Amino acid sequence: MLKKIIISILLLQGFGCSTYTQTSSGLLYKTINKGNGKKPRHEDYILLKAVYTIDKKKILYDSTTNHLPVVYQYKKKMPKDGSIQELITLLEEEKKIEAKIKASHLLGKSFDVFQKKYNLQKESPIIVLIAAEKIMTPAEYTSWQEKNIQQLQNQKQQKMEKQKKQDIAHIDAYVKKHNLKVEKTATGLQYIILQKGLGDLPQKGQKVKVHYTGKTFEGKLFDTSLADVAKEHQVYNAQRTYEPIAFTLGVGQVIAGWDEAIALFPKGSKAKIFIPSYLAYGDQAMGDIIPANSILVFDIELVDITN
Repeated sequence: MLKKIIISILLLQGFGCSTYTQTSSGLLYKTINKGNGKKPRHEDYILLKAVYTIDKKKILYDSTTNHLPVVYQYKKKMPKDGSIQELITLLEEEKKIEAKIKASHLLGKSFDVFQKKYNLQKESPIIVLIAAEKIMTPAEYTSWQEKNIQQLQNQKQQKMEKQKKQDIAHIDAYVKKHNLKVEKTATGLQYIILQKGLGDLPQKGQKVKVHYTGKTFEGKLFDTSLADVAKEHQVYNAQRTYEPIAFTLGVGQVIAGWDEAIALFPKGSKAKIFIPSYLAYGDQAMGDIIPANSILVFDIELVDITN
């Protein structure tokens, strides 16, 4: 869960053409655009674009929403196990490939997050479209970094600061309109304590269990751990388990807004949390459920704290 993926028309162009080739590991792939013949060598850097989808409709991840390319350092001995790493061995510069990769292979530790949202099975095929924009030697990559990374990071920072101001203004306007009494943190997080628990606050590294209902700022429910709430909003899924989410606090297993917010409440607390987009998923959309730059609103209950 809740862990911290403009679809590129050029990148998505070509879905559905030709038939798949199967590798010895079972990886299914097909070439959308041929490359220029330049293949990566040991320790070369590959600048990538990638889009992961379910049935070419629901987008799990889209690297083109980020200002920075995905950078991968190629190694001579890459696993041939049907994973994204095997797919990368098939690339050359300017080449674009479409593949089907098992959800468990592709998503790794994040599988549980997407499984709940999209009812995935471990064997569910995820369609991956990947393109190698540039292949560089280590020296070329270092030079490229010096010229481009700082500029791109500055652009991203400027955009984030602008979005931050917009998010805070939207939340402030909502709070004022509905005459809500909120608490604010230095980061821009705002919250209302509905029921104050007892005992000490949870600490970084402790395991917490939290019931939650998450909605977009516009009020659309996108996930809940409560069966009754799911039924009320007609999104109940009999194949998933409705129970508190368990995670280790303060280590990045959830979005930044959650790590910050949960640390504010003792066990038994209930609260409503307004999380600006830059403390949630930023400029990355979460499929068709959460658009890019979304402010999120959570009703939470801190059920338990353990070491």
